[in-house]
Amino acid sequence: MLSNPPLDLCHEVRRKPTTPADRSPLAWLMADTSVLAGRSIRHELRSLDGLLVSVLLPVLMLLVFVYLFGGALETPGSYIDYVVPASWC
Repeated sequence: MLSNPPLDLCHEVRRKPTTPADRSPLAWLMADTSVLAGRSIRHELRSLDGLLVSVLLPVLMLLVFVYLFGGALETPGSYIDYVVPASWC
C-alpha cells in the first residue's frame, strides 16, 4: 500500500499576491512587456518556417531588386542606396 508523501512536498510555496498598489506602473509595464516578449521569442524560435521567412525574405527581396530590376530604373546615384533602406523596412 502506498503511503502519503510528507506535507512539505505536497504544498507548494506560495508567494504573497502582488496588488497594483505594491508596484509602480513602470514596474508593471516592464514585467508585462518582458513576459510578452519572452512568449513571442519562444514562439518564433519554435516555428522554423516563420524564422526562415523573417530572415531570408528581406535578403531575397534585396537580391531580386538589385540584380533583376536594378538596370531598369535610372537613379541620380547608386541604385543600391535606394534599395537597401526600403528592403529592411
